[in-house]
Amino acid sequence: MSNELSNNQLAYVLELICNRLQITPTQYALAEEKYKAVGNWLGAEDSPLYKYQPIIYPQGSFRIRTTVRPLGREEYDVDLVCQLLDDASIEDPMKLLDDVYDRIISNDLYKPPIAEKKNRCVCINYKGDFHLDILPARSDPQGDRNHILVPDKKTKEWKASNPIGYADWFEEKARVIIKLLEAARVEPLPRYQTLSDKLPLQQTVQLFKRWSRLAFKDDDDSMPPSIVLTTLAARNYKKELLVTAALSGVLDGILLETRNSTGPLVVLNPTNEKECLSEKWIENPKRYNKFSDALVLFKKEWDSLFLGGGMPLISAKLGKLFGEDVVRLSVNDFANEMQSKRKTEVLGIDKSGILTGLGSAVVKVKPNTFYGT
Repeated sequence: MSNELSNNQLAYVLELICNRLQITPTQYALAEEKYKAVGNWLGAEDSPLYKYQPIIYPQGSFRIRTTVRPLGREEYDVDLVCQLLDDASIEDPMKLLDDVYDRIISNDLYKPPIAEKKNRCVCINYKGDFHLDILPARSDPQGDRNHILVPDKKTKEWKASNPIGYADWFEEKARVIIKLLEAARVEPLPRYQTLSDKLPLQQTVQLFKRWSRLAFKDDDDSMPPSIVLTTLAARNYKKELLVTAALSGVLDGILLETRNSTGPLVVLNPTNEKECLSEKWIENPKRYNKFSDALVLFKKEWDSLFLGGGMPLISAKLGKLFGEDVVRLSVNDFANEMQSKRKTEVLGIDKSGILTGLGSAVVKVKPNTFYGT
């Protein structure tokens, strides 16, 4: 049997890669436990923040479910917002940052150096696992109910944002609907996603972020922010049903944007244009130039996957883009799954040609050995 991979099979291998890139259910459960504990501490009745009616909710990759497991021993992020609703008296951004920090470190569990104050957030470090970034916020009186203002220690001013609106925008792009429990003081994290739950845009963002971490692993200062990659991917996604087509379309779209731009791309929050997500590029165009050059190489290497070749060659190319270890394990997952399904005669092809389990609209595939073995 030929060891050539069809486009549909390659898409499935990429899905398996995404499955291995996301954090494990155990890691997710731990993050959820810590998230709830910190949220409850910030909003407890004896908290100085209680009078401001704080609400706690997730933002970023945890909210839109595009989290990627870090390289090596690098810890992953869990981002949450502590937004004060009754905030008319809060005018000084630094006071808000200090108030949230003081409440955090008043708990013996979060004493420094476990907790530290950063430019726009308070970070709690759970060594060896993850760190929880708490973004203090107040409502933006000039925006709608989801527009917020966050403190910036560098400028000592307020910065505009809209994490809820952004997540809603992304979910619309990806055709994902997440029901939120608005009545809860501490909003729950979105449920853990299995492989079958992931949509093409979410997978595309995971792969894009993984490529970036590998491409800039020796130049952390030039690594584009995750939110920038996510935004560029979402606004260039054209509802493709396979992750192979989705990522191809996203790369083509972003490259067209870079070619049509006379300087660094200005990437704004699509739901709050007062928030510039690509500040790093504006401040230092050399970072943008490095990203642009790396993206050209990414597209060239990506396109080479569709020129044919056996599984060893394709695995090597995928390994270069997304990491040798995760690709090797994912290819083994693919081989074992196909072999198992063929032996039990439960492998089928749906109307779109994608390998699947037997269902109402599939054609059974006869048992066979994998790759001629």
